[in-house]
Amino acid sequence: MFEIGEVSADEQNEHKHLIEPTELQLLERLCNGQFKMEPKEEAKIYCYYKRDKPFLMLAPHKVEIVRLQPLLLIFRAVISHTEISVIKKLATPKLRQAEVVDSDAGKVVESVSYRSSKSAWLNDAEHPLVSRLNRRVHEMTNLDIKSAEDLQVASYGPGGHYAPHYDFFTRNEVNPIADNDLFGNRVATVLFYLTQPHAGGRTIFTDLHVGVAPSEHDALFWYNLHEDGSVDLRTRHVGKKK
Repeated sequence: MFEIGEVSADEQNEHKHLIEPTELQLLERLCNGQFKMEPKEEAKIYCYYKRDKPFLMLAPHKVEIVRLQPLLLIFRAVISHTEISVIKKLATPKLRQAEVVDSDAGKVVESVSYRSSKSAWLNDAEHPLVSRLNRRVHEMTNLDIKSAEDLQVASYGPGGHYAPHYDFFTRNEVNPIADNDLFGNRVATVLFYLTQPHAGGRTIFTDLHVGVAPSEHDALFWYNLHEDGSVDLRTRHVGKKK
């Protein structure tokens, strides 16, 4: 289990959801795919088949490395159309205004200007598919999923967005899932893409100047923490749908 990493006062200030005018221009360019990776980073990019488990020898995962430091991976065609339909059917009646952790207030809040989406939470008991997806995440990442959160389904309408944020918790924030000894900080994030946006839809990593555009049926993966359990500030990101 990873404990919550130490975060300095300066680092906590970086956690704010404010966007400076110059950064806003950068985000617009990244959202539109107008970015160029440094040659030394681009030279490290490659794709491979993940076959490190017996089951995967017959049906390997197709993996695309977007960046090595920090590690950003896209798993291609990792969730089927039928599975997406089931998840949407389960989540739709449960969708509510998405909650976030307010580091200033030190509590979970629902109505904030920097996140305009609805979300629902699905657990293993609700449908066999949820358990199956959790096992798939283990196959994809080799991470122990016993301490994973329930599956969160987010719905962004036209113009929906989630301003710059981190997925980890700082010392000033309440971890809403830390109700027993299993849960620590968020080690990693896996995003399954359930729709194909007609425009936008990129996940923008602001400090890396990278805009990732997986397709429907894909999943995006990254670590939120370093190996020593400290938080990785390079993972600040934005979700935006035009």
